[in-house]
Amino acid sequence: MTVLQVLHLSKSYTDRCLLQDLTFSLGAGERVGLVGNNGCGKTTLLRMLAGQEVPDSGEIRLAGHLRVGYLAQLPDPRTELASLKAQHQAGEKPHLAWTLHPDGLEERTAEQADTLSGGERTRLALSRFLASAPDIMLLDEPTNNLDLDGIQAVIRLLEASPGTMIIVSHDRYLLDQLVTRILEIDNTGIRSYTGNYSRYREEKERLLQENLQRYAEGRKQQRQLQTEIAQKRQWADKAHRDSTKMDSSGNKMGLKEYKRVKAGKLARKAKQDMRRLERLKQETGPKPKTELKTTIAFDGQERHGKRMLEAVGLGKAYPSRPLFSDSHFFILRGEKVALTGPNGCGKTTLVRLIQGLEQPDSGRLLVSPSCTPVVMGQTLDKLPAGHTLLSYLSGKLGKLDGTDRATLEQMGFTSEHLLLPADRISPGELVRLRIAELILTHQDFLILDEPTNYLDLRAREQLEQALVQVQATLLLVSHDLYLQKAVCDKVLTFSKGRIVRREESFADYLEHVRAL
Repeated sequence: MTVLQVLHLSKSYTDRCLLQDLTFSLGAGERVGLVGNNGCGKTTLLRMLAGQEVPDSGEIRLAGHLRVGYLAQLPDPRTELASLKAQHQAGEKPHLAWTLHPDGLEERTAEQADTLSGGERTRLALSRFLASAPDIMLLDEPTNNLDLDGIQAVIRLLEASPGTMIIVSHDRYLLDQLVTRILEIDNTGIRSYTGNYSRYREEKERLLQENLQRYAEGRKQQRQLQTEIAQKRQWADKAHRDSTKMDSSGNKMGLKEYKRVKAGKLARKAKQDMRRLERLKQETGPKPKTELKTTIAFDGQERHGKRMLEAVGLGKAYPSRPLFSDSHFFILRGEKVALTGPNGCGKTTLVRLIQGLEQPDSGRLLVSPSCTPVVMGQTLDKLPAGHTLLSYLSGKLGKLDGTDRATLEQMGFTSEHLLLPADRISPGELVRLRIAELILTHQDFLILDEPTNYLDLRAREQLEQALVQVQATLLLVSHDLYLQKAVCDKVLTFSKGRIVRREESFADYLEHVRAL
C-alpha cells in the first residue's frame, strides 16, 4: 500500500534551483535512507513533506489521515522538554520513548534543558518524537552526538516502530542496519536503489562501470564511423575527379557517367553515415561523471620502537566524578585502534593525557620518545582573518611543493580554492583542511577525535579510504561506527571504570556488543 506520493516536486531559491521535478513514492512500513551531497536539498525536502515549507510546483499526496512527524537536525531542547512533559502529565506514557532519565523526567526544568549536551539533546528530541508515534516519520540526523550504546538504542527503537520512515543521516552504520531502500538526490533528480547503504554503494559503482563501458563502446563506434565517413568522402572526391579525365581509349563518356554515379553514391552514403554518427553521439551522451578518487598518503617516514604508547595502572578523576583507574594497555606501531565508550567516559581526557596537556592522578602513561602524537581534536576554531587558505597553510607548513599541492587538490582544494579568505570556509571544508594539515606533516602517530564531524557521505568515504591505506599508527575516536568498522584492527574500550585493550577488530567487537 502506497502511503506517500511525491509528484514532480520542485523548489528554488533566489540564487539557485535546489530541487527539480522529484517524483517518488513510499509503501507502508518502508524505511528509506535519503542521501546526497551537502546542500543538495535533503533537509528542504523533509521540511516540505512535513508541511513546514511550500514547494514551488508539484504535489505531495498522503494516504488517508496519516500523521506526519518531523525530527529536526537541531532541535530546541526547551520545546522538546516541555512537549514531552506535557505528554507524561496527560497520562501518555510512551512505550517507545527513550528518555534522559525515565524516573527523573519531571525534575528537568527549561533552564536545565539549555545545559544538556549534544547527545542528551538528541535523546530528548527522540523521546518526544517517538512519544507522538507518527505514521510517517521524517528523521534528520537522528544519531547526532550519540555514542555506541546510543546509536544501538536508536536502531532498536526504530526497528521496533511500525511507522514509515525517511531518514537523512551521515551515519552509514545506521543506514546499513536499518533501511531497505536508498533515495539519492543529485543534480539530475532523484534515484532509487534497493537495499541498505552498502548495497547502494555497490550498485551505484556497478551502474557507473556499466555506463563507462557503454560510453567507451559508443565512442569506439563513433571513431570507426568517422574513419568510414572520411574514407567514403575521399573515394567520392577521387571518383568525381576521375569522371573529368579522358580514358586512354578515348571513349570517355560512358566511363565519366559511371564514375559520376559512383561519386554520387559514395557522397550519399557518407551523408547517411553522418546522420548515423549524430544519432550515435546522442545515444552515447556525455561521459559519465566519476567521483574523485582521493589517494591520501599519510606516510610516517621514521621507524623506531615497536610500542608507541603504554599505560601502567593509569587513573584519572575529577572532583565531580571518577573517569577510570588501574588501566593497563598499549598501542603497537602501525596498529589502527578504535577508542570507544559512552559519552563522558573520558575519551577526550585520555587524548589530552597522551598530549601531555593533563597529568594522570595515578599510574604512568608512556609515549615513545621517538614520536610526537599529532592530534586533530573536536574543537575547530575559525581560521585567522586576513589570510587566504594558501597563506595560512604556507605559514603553518612552509612553502608548498608540487606534491603538497597535489595532496590538497585530492582533498578538494584547487588552486582557485586556496585563494579564498581563510575565515569564510564552511565547517566541512575546515575539517578537510585540518586533515590535509595532518597529511602534510608526515607524522607517524595520528590521533583523530571525531574527524567526520561536518563531513558529507562522500567526504567520509574518502577519509575512510585514506585511513585504510595509512602506514602511520592511528588512534581513532569517532561516533561513526562504519568508519571504525572499516578501519580499526584493535579496540580500546571503557569498561567498568577501566580502559581495556581488546585483541580484535572493531567489526568483531561490534558484533560482540550487538549480541549482548
